[in-house]
Order: sequence, then C-alpha cells, then structure tokens
Amino acid sequence: MQLRQIQAILKRQTLIEDIRAFQFLFRHINTYLARRIEQADLKLEFLKYFRRAIQNMHRRKNKIYVYLGSVVNPDICVLIADFFMRIDSVNWSIVSGIYAKKLIIIFRNDGLRRNAGNVARLSFGRVGSAGGRKSMARSEIALADIKDLVDYKNEDKFLTWIIKKINKRAGEK
Repeated sequence: MQLRQIQAILKRQTLIEDIRAFQFLFRHINTYLARRIEQADLKLEFLKYFRRAIQNMHRRKNKIYVYLGSVVNPDICVLIADFFMRIDSVNWSIVSGIYAKKLIIIFRNDGLRRNAGNVARLSFGRVGSAGGRKSMARSEIALADIKDLVDYKNEDKFLTWIIKKINKRAGEK
C-alpha cells in the first residue's frame, strides 16, 4: 500500500480501533500480492473510457466534467474521476455514466474548498440518492426519474444539465 493511500485512509473519520486493526493486518499481508492486486484495477477494456473521457471532457476553471454514456461497470467512473484529480490544475473532477438504468455521478475534489458530499446531496438528492464525504461523493439517479427533466439520450444536453445542477447548488454561474 502506498503512503498516499494510507494517509487518505487515516484522514477519514478514523477511530483508534481502525488504526489497531490496520496495524495488525499490515503485519500479515503479502506485499507482492497486495501490490499486484492494487495495480490490477484497470482492465484493458476500460481504456476506451479513458480515451472518451479525455476527448470529451469539459473544463470550467479548475473543474473537469465528463459524461461517459453507458459503462459496463460503475467503477469506471470512479477510476476516471480519480485519474483527473492527479492533474495539477484540477481541484474537482465530476464523472458521470449510465449503468443499470441509473445515472451514476462521481465527485472528487481536493478536500480544501467545498464539501463534495454536500454538493452531491444539494445537486441531486431530490431526484436520487446522493452524498459522501468532503473529498469524495456519489449520486445515483434512476433514469425513469429524470426522463421528464432532461433528454439523457442527447449527450451534450445531458452533460450541460449535470453541470448546471451542480453549479446552481454550489452557488456558481
């Protein structure tokens, strides 16, 4: 496990019991196997989504917005949102896609400014489930619940709707 991952875990609301469990388990891990598992989170077939995300990303100030369309796994949105957060000028990464007849929206930020969980909840909590922590959040909305609000088959209009909902609740224009 990398130092930045350990730090991220310990930054969350951590109890002393969590630290003790981590210390106990860490002594018993197979570091080679753990590293192999950790590095195997990308499948070859996921690369097409990265290409699509890079080609279709919308940048507004320090935020990256991406709509991927249909995805084979909602974790793709998570991987891409985390990927964009590694860019030095990006403070927010909002990646969305359709999975199992639901709109999945993943929020990531640097944890310094606004609370991602609050932004997700205020933006989409009335139409679906939404929430999270200061630097990461998620929203899931049944397509049936938004079919009268936006044409989700038109990718440009759909992403514009997502951006407007987020910026409206975040107090931006």
